[in-house]
Amino acid sequence: MNEKLVTIVLSLLVLVGTAFGFYWLWSQSNNYTKSIAVPENLQQIEIETVKNDAQAILEDKESVSDIPISVPDQKMGRENPFDGI
Repeated sequence: MNEKLVTIVLSLLVLVGTAFGFYWLWSQSNNYTKSIAVPENLQQIEIETVKNDAQAILEDKESVSDIPISVPDQKMGRENPFDGI
């Protein structure tokens, strides 16, 4: 038998074995994924429910983010009251 023919036959055997191995792993992984249950804390969240809850919590709150900060009229012992903050 020719050395080149032996190399081709062995290469084909390795290729078929590798393809069979991947197919077997793939078929085994399908068996495991069907039996897995998602825990309740990891299930999908309904965005509308969260949005409505947030609106209910914040409806009686007052927004104070747009109150201007006045310039201090006393120097509090420094030349620049904002120095060293």
